[in-house]
Amino acid sequence: MLETFYQLKNSGQITQADFFALVDELAAKTAADVKDTPLEEMRKIIIDALSQTEQSNIDAMLPKYYLKSLYKSHRVLLVSHSQGNMFANRIYNSIMPKEYQNYFANLQVASPASSVHAKMGKYVTNIGDGVINPSPGSMEGNVHPDSYVNLDLNHPFVSSYLSYKEPVEKILKNMKELLENLNKKETKKGTVEYRGVLVHK
Repeated sequence: MLETFYQLKNSGQITQADFFALVDELAAKTAADVKDTPLEEMRKIIIDALSQTEQSNIDAMLPKYYLKSLYKSHRVLLVSHSQGNMFANRIYNSIMPKEYQNYFANLQVASPASSVHAKMGKYVTNIGDGVINPSPGSMEGNVHPDSYVNLDLNHPFVSSYLSYKEPVEKILKNMKELLENLNKKETKKGTVEYRGVLVHK
């Protein structure tokens, strides 16, 4: 949860003051052996840990897209869920050279992000998603679950998005459109994309 709030802070969806209010509250409830740590030092320790953890996740994921797809001139459709959408935006922004971004599409499901960064991007969020709808700055719900009385808060990928009629239909429709857009990508001679298409053929 704290990492998600850190990502929301970095994307400008919550203020630094809001983030540190949560950090300070958690720090006040920590074990006795760290309770005497000065507040500023505790904040720095937490920020450093979150930053390193998030970056290590990006560093682990990004090479897989290059080695298994982009370098082979394959196109990528990433279907991400919940906090994974924050990572999907970071992955897209980290793709270099930028021309390779044209090979990358992203369908975000139950997204706490304020936008899908991929140019070829769409999202599906239940109007009744009790985890995402309260997230500051998140995109508005755009599908209705079959039921709003759901003990799992209408949030889990399989039980809430792939098990309800309207969400699963929208997911499949968006996936089809994104795949068609990836395949329609026009290329210009002399560009990275053109070379990639030749290699792929």
